[in-house]
Amino acid sequence: MVLAYSQFDLNYTFSGSSVITPEKLVSGGVTYAPDPNSNDYTNQGMKVKASAETVNLVFSKKLLFITPYIGFGLTNTSFEWTMTGNYPTLGDPLMTHVGGTEVPVFNSNGKPIMQINNFTDPIHITSSEVMANATLGLRVNMLGVLTVHAQYAFQRYPLASMGIGLTFR
Repeated sequence: MVLAYSQFDLNYTFSGSSVITPEKLVSGGVTYAPDPNSNDYTNQGMKVKASAETVNLVFSKKLLFITPYIGFGLTNTSFEWTMTGNYPTLGDPLMTHVGGTEVPVFNSNGKPIMQINNFTDPIHITSSEVMANATLGLRVNMLGVLTVHAQYAFQRYPLASMGIGLTFR
């Protein structure tokens, strides 16, 4: 029987030059009206978390220096990705009422003043899955201490692997 567990965690904060600010969203004389509710963009970043658990039953038969094997098992995976922090986006032009009609507000350059909308933690993606698998493999013992192995796992996302190992007894 083979049991395996793997986990990956990443917490990353974007550097100052990579942070998205309202100034980076406007150009050509267009200006913006800041969102009064939130304007701290220094907390932008991302979090990634992935894990997998595998359980396999493996059957093998040693034949001189070659050991073929076959295995059957289950793999449970989970994945989570979040864009963290406050992110600005351009909204509609700032509007005002003139003579009973709504019209855009223009700056001194004659360009519209855009509203800024902020989104906190705008992206959150999660996924989990349980998959059955079957494995075929071969291990070759060379020179007593050196082994070479190769295997192929038949599953939703097929996987081929090869490796070299040293055996000490």
